[in-house]
Amino acid sequence: MEKRNRPAQTRRRLYFVTSQKLYEFNRGYKDKTYFCQNGADFNHFAPATNIFCDKPDDIRNIKGPVIGYFGAVADWIDWKLIKFLAEKNQFSIVIIGPLFKLREFPVKRENLFYLGEKDYGVLPDYLQCFDVCIIPFLKNKLTSACNPIKMYEYLSAGKPVITTDLEECRIETIKTSKTYQEFYDNITLCLNNDDAIQREKRIHFARQNSWMQRVRSIRSVIEPRLEQ
Repeated sequence: MEKRNRPAQTRRRLYFVTSQKLYEFNRGYKDKTYFCQNGADFNHFAPATNIFCDKPDDIRNIKGPVIGYFGAVADWIDWKLIKFLAEKNQFSIVIIGPLFKLREFPVKRENLFYLGEKDYGVLPDYLQCFDVCIIPFLKNKLTSACNPIKMYEYLSAGKPVITTDLEECRIETIKTSKTYQEFYDNITLCLNNDDAIQREKRIHFARQNSWMQRVRSIRSVIEPRLEQ
């Protein structure tokens, strides 16, 4: 049987990166690299703006105000910051997520509650109980290139969000903090001064940064090239 020579196929590669740091790192492929941040399933988390269902049993009786975090419980969290916040003894801190490269939960305080890993489907049930949400990450090479998905998930519910001074979190709707005391002060400020206008700004931002919007952005890059 005669073998036919097939024309070599030219592979056209496109790269999508989720942070400015990664975009700069890949500047050698700048004509093929596109900046597309993370997003969130807006409709999944938006109901948590208000108490929309029965509170889960393991958070129902935790005394408020509640400062909440969900995500990997890992070594990139600033556990000294968590200890500092807990020692202020002004609120309850609830942390949800799987242990990652940790044998046990690192900090123990009476007002600090580790609730373990939860299914993605019930995260809004817990988010509705948070008065303020936190992203307490260490600032290092790993987190400098991190665009946290949880940031958009928190904002989908209109929740105040306090972070350490992460480059990707320096946006109008979030309060970044350079010191432990500033982190605590920002929490206190949000607990005492939040209002409907600020919540709506956060929700609007999250809606504009949903996964649906991200898909539209990616398609606008890919589809013209497919036509070519």
